[in-house]
Amino acid sequence: MERTAGSHSLAAAAHRNVRLSATSNPEISVQIERRFLLPLMTAGAVTGKPTPKQAMRWTREFAGLLPDHVRWTAVVSLAILVTAPVVATAQEIQATGIAVSELRAYDRVMSMLISKWQIPGGAVAITHEGRLVFARGYGLADRESGLPVRPDSLFRMASASKPITAAAILRLIEEGRLELNARAFKLLGHLKPPAGIAVDSRIDAITIRHLLQHTAGWDRDTTFDPMLAPTSRRAAEEVGASLPPTCETIIRWMLRRRLDFDPGTRFAYSNLGYCVLGRVIERVTGQKYEDAVRQLVLEPAGITRMRVGGTTLEERVEGEVRYYDHPSAPLATSLLPNASGPVPRPYGGFNVKESRDASGGWIASPIDLLRFVSGVEGRGRSIFQRPDTVRLIETRPDPPIAGGGTRYYGLGWFVIPLQDGGADWWHPGGNPGSAAVVARTRNGIALAVLFNSGPRDENGFAQELAQGFAGARREVTQWPAHDFFASYR
Repeated sequence: MERTAGSHSLAAAAHRNVRLSATSNPEISVQIERRFLLPLMTAGAVTGKPTPKQAMRWTREFAGLLPDHVRWTAVVSLAILVTAPVVATAQEIQATGIAVSELRAYDRVMSMLISKWQIPGGAVAITHEGRLVFARGYGLADRESGLPVRPDSLFRMASASKPITAAAILRLIEEGRLELNARAFKLLGHLKPPAGIAVDSRIDAITIRHLLQHTAGWDRDTTFDPMLAPTSRRAAEEVGASLPPTCETIIRWMLRRRLDFDPGTRFAYSNLGYCVLGRVIERVTGQKYEDAVRQLVLEPAGITRMRVGGTTLEERVEGEVRYYDHPSAPLATSLLPNASGPVPRPYGGFNVKESRDASGGWIASPIDLLRFVSGVEGRGRSIFQRPDTVRLIETRPDPPIAGGGTRYYGLGWFVIPLQDGGADWWHPGGNPGSAAVVARTRNGIALAVLFNSGPRDENGFAQELAQGFAGARREVTQWPAHDFFASYR
């Protein structure tokens, strides 16, 4: 077990020189400009530790690539994509896993972040051309017991779960059991609103493609996100269902409301859409969502430890971290039955298993997340049976939704198309007490970052994450030849 000391880094210089406008959003969803993401993921290598002068120059160059105004969701997503937890100054941060000298810059940045931002712990894994070249844990999985984060510790993935659900849908399409243009609610005829409620006729036009690409007609910025408290509690009460509200309860309640726009006419990120996809998977397979995904996606990729997580602390499984809100976070009204009072938001302030399974309920280690990415890409144990299934992920929405823009939401992933015809993909996620990003680039690099809290100053944290990882990537002059996958089950 190695210890890594926090130190001054490019991230610190960047933080002093870059200021981004931001607005708050309860879910880490994203819209990252190509010019903002690509320098981070494909920055050129440099030799040795940067001098202060070099750090300042890189900071100015990177800051010049940023738009004048970027939504908070984009900033945080990019930041998390870049990494793990919490920061550091002079405090010593415990690190676990095998140290890799060629990638030691990542240790330095992670330790600095963890110490400075006072986040308990996190983990990061990186693959190069399908080989697991880096897998490290930092800080504490459980403050109360002093248990350290391991490289294979399990974390809530939040919305980074959506590519898992999308992969299961694509498997069903590949097997001829489902079609992209199938009408979703034709398959879900058993889900009906309360008696006497008229349903918006446009609901019948929603297709599987619309749900995958967040173009089905629900816009949480215009109205609300029904998957989040307190709206989900209201849904259960008005439908006459018990707590905690299930995904089916929320769908039935939403069927009484009009859509916010015509299906297929614009993009609006929607947790509800993936909740519906989970029910489609159940209907087509005749299995529970989690069981179907395990059979369709996880087992082909050789993944055994991923599962849908629990809502309460008592449901925490072996190897799973404990989740912590930031110190000034308010308590929440519980969505659980028989709650005696307000609860910490990570444990009862929202539902993981009951309503967020397909949209944000999975727990995983960063190592298994990269097994999933490798399986999607067809490196090693392939999830898909045909190469053209992988290409479906990069399907561009019909104009004017995506037009000729530099990024869009494909089938389960945010996509940045490249000039050579390939594309980079990524997906972030966040809930109170957790944050995650999984990403892969066309040039053979993939990474997964997970941690067990998030600071109140999400924007400041995001800036340092992004700049820190950009600097660490620049310091990689040669990728290691080893492969750690066999070391972890």
